[in-house]
Amino acid sequence: MQRKLCEALACASSVVFVAVSAVGCSGSGSHSGSLAAGSQATPAPTSTRSPTAPPAVTPPTSSTTTTPPGSSTSTTPPIAALPLPSGKVGGARAEGVDVSVYQGTIDWAKVKAAGISFGICRVSDGTNTLDSTFTANWKGMKAQGLVRGVYQFFRPSQDPVAQADLLASKVGAIGPGDLPPTCDVEVTDGVAAATIVARVQAWSAEIEKKLDVTPMIYISPGFSSALGSPTVFWANDLWVAHWGVATPSVPASWKDWTFWQWTDKGSVNGISGVVDRDRFHGSVEDLQAFAGLDVGPDFHRGLAEDSTGKGYWMVGLTGTVTAYGDATWRGTAGGATHPQPFLGVVRSPSGLGYWLFAADGAVSEFGDAVNAGDLSGKTLGAPIVGLAPTATGKGYWLVGRDGSVHAFGDAQSYGQPAHLTDPIVGVAATPTGKGYFLAGADGAIYAYGDAIAQGSAAGQTLAHPVTGIARTITGKGYWLAQSNGDVLSFGDATKMLYTGARTPKAPIVSITPTLTGKGYWLVAGDGTILAVGDALDAGPRAR
Repeated sequence: MQRKLCEALACASSVVFVAVSAVGCSGSGSHSGSLAAGSQATPAPTSTRSPTAPPAVTPPTSSTTTTPPGSSTSTTPPIAALPLPSGKVGGARAEGVDVSVYQGTIDWAKVKAAGISFGICRVSDGTNTLDSTFTANWKGMKAQGLVRGVYQFFRPSQDPVAQADLLASKVGAIGPGDLPPTCDVEVTDGVAAATIVARVQAWSAEIEKKLDVTPMIYISPGFSSALGSPTVFWANDLWVAHWGVATPSVPASWKDWTFWQWTDKGSVNGISGVVDRDRFHGSVEDLQAFAGLDVGPDFHRGLAEDSTGKGYWMVGLTGTVTAYGDATWRGTAGGATHPQPFLGVVRSPSGLGYWLFAADGAVSEFGDAVNAGDLSGKTLGAPIVGLAPTATGKGYWLVGRDGSVHAFGDAQSYGQPAHLTDPIVGVAATPTGKGYFLAGADGAIYAYGDAIAQGSAAGQTLAHPVTGIARTITGKGYWLAQSNGDVLSFGDATKMLYTGARTPKAPIVSITPTLTGKGYWLVAGDGTILAVGDALDAGPRAR
């Protein structure tokens, strides 16, 4: 599958939907330039006409087309919107194996040729027994380009920190293509359940300290029950062992599984005898992204903050979801084929769930996010580029690149543009959920319902297109992100600078505000996350 991302392409050439005419009026008003995040400083765009304060807006009382405040016919040529990925995405779940000394010498080239995408090898049984095949397996998987992982058979009767230190010393570091290490929890050694749970937590903390990654936990539903169904491991991704079932049961600590050992009696060319077989909850491409590999300049599409503000979820165009910080992973649309790519993720009002939306208007919901309907299977004039929930979370708007607004659940349609000078690239609902802002690639702002425009960049010469909008908590201001990382601030949106060291190698595709409104995240298509203001930087890769 090949996807192209090039600012030189016109918007109409990037999608397979019906083309929409882009003529008419756009809004204008005063604006302030907020400096480029992760790029060289550039002056604020110069207006081709004198900026004026936006006049008062009378919110429409019905689903009528409105013209943005301060509109006038502009002679400034429209800027090319950032092209969108298009076409089928995703695929079947990635297949893998887990091995130890009991499988003997493995021919990893044959294993890869058999359709295996990842392997997880044992490093030791506690601290007393090193696995003599670990080094050969660890290097062999890497040499064949397989995603690789390591697990340690956990001995509750032994020092958990010493066990973790042993694993860390043998691995050295976790790099691109490496999975988080796994604690294999399946025996008690005569130790009480509460003590086992505490010692697994100690093991996990030591791995995170030494290798800077949150480890996974391997456990069966039955053994989890024997430990009293602990709920403290929600930050560790789950590798569940559940054989002979169509769908595995998920123990109490988790909302869904990341890896699934589906049999202990598998067979794979290149491995003598029986071998454990595993699946990743996503496609091969999703697996590579999860392991920190480069999967292209347009794979990552957006970010949503969790309930605590100390974690977030990232979505890929295949529908795969990865968790950062303390965000609870609540599920994924990965591991299946979809007719059009997913273009964003949006948190529920509580932050205990999220929606994914695709270019064809399909919506997938997880956690407490409610599916109030979608547009999948319908003929659209242009791809869907935004979803904004109502204040209750019982409804949302889907917004098309052509400015069309589709209301679901308790969302009401307050209007949509009659004419555009450039495609719509994003939407932000007001705090009351009784209005919304639409943003164009040229920086035009279209305000409906109780949304009041605070200015725009329409009519000004922008060197780079706008790719997203994020509003402040008051609804009296907003930021517009540009593809090069520049951010324009309007109303009570504070001008902020990115002070980190990351440099994206792909265009910025989204902007997400923090719960406080004192910061935001910029997401590049290559997965680079720029945390600005009070936005949490949870690290360069998913935990």
